[in-house]
Amino acid sequence: MTVHFSIGLVLSMALLAGCQRTTVSEQDARDRESPLIRRALEREQIGDLDEAIKTYEEVLQESPKLVSAHFHLALLLQDYRKDYMGAIYHYRQYERLRPDSEKKALLRDRTRVCQQLLVAQLLSNGDVAISRKQLELMAEIDKLNKRLSQVEGEKAALSEQKDALAQQLAEQSSETERLRRLLDRVIPAGSGEDARPRSVLPRLDPATSALVTPRTTPSPTPTPRRATISDPGSEPAATKPTAPRVTPEPPPLLQSTEPASVDPEAAAAHTTAPVSAATRTYVAQPGDSVYRIAERVYGDPEQWKKIRDANKDRLGPGNQIRAGQVLVIP
Repeated sequence: MTVHFSIGLVLSMALLAGCQRTTVSEQDARDRESPLIRRALEREQIGDLDEAIKTYEEVLQESPKLVSAHFHLALLLQDYRKDYMGAIYHYRQYERLRPDSEKKALLRDRTRVCQQLLVAQLLSNGDVAISRKQLELMAEIDKLNKRLSQVEGEKAALSEQKDALAQQLAEQSSETERLRRLLDRVIPAGSGEDARPRSVLPRLDPATSALVTPRTTPSPTPTPRRATISDPGSEPAATKPTAPRVTPEPPPLLQSTEPASVDPEAAAAHTTAPVSAATRTYVAQPGDSVYRIAERVYGDPEQWKKIRDANKDRLGPGNQIRAGQVLVIP
């Protein structure tokens, strides 16, 4: 009977102690019910922070057991007064008096930030002795920061120049390509002896921005075959038949009058510019050009300008000539 009574008494006391144990949050809520802390919180809510700090200090002097006042006062000293040393002291007092607080991680983070800000504050105010080596390092860091800013500015300027040069190169390439296409239209490849092949037209090298003319390899001159004279007596009885000789047609002769077979467009062009008695006419053949006609008529292809000037209203773009066209030969 005595044993059962003792066990029951122990269990009752443990249960009573568990019921009476309160959490840190409940302790902080109980502290805020104090009239002094409530007055400090009211001053804090209306923005009178200096009076709130003063009230929290009075609370800690009169009632040191109101531990939550340490936490509220530390917050105001850190965020409002920038008194990092005082904030660190009250954070640590709150953590020491209530080690099981749910704010433990917050307290340590706040304390670390206050320590960093305190060091920077002391350095800026000159309250901390700095060695010569540290001063030299700080000066070197400042110099490097200025140089870095200068390099960044130079980099931005060079980038702008690069963009401008790239735009100019693109414009030059476009203009060169346009001129090359225009030249191909004016002097098409294979239209005559004076036509230039497309492969020898200058092109713009994107790497050097210079015009590059491809080199052309001259075709080898064929070696004339030497004719062999054979003795008729020694010629075999059966020989291969020789191909008949073809007499080349003579070049078209100059005519004093227009031929009967002339296209209407050429005849209209001819009638628009009457020919004087001192001039001659020439009927263009397939493949003719002003250079070839000058060579046939004058024996000098460099005289082609005379034909061009006398037939400006008859020649097409690039001094092109149509077969059957009647030209004036000055």
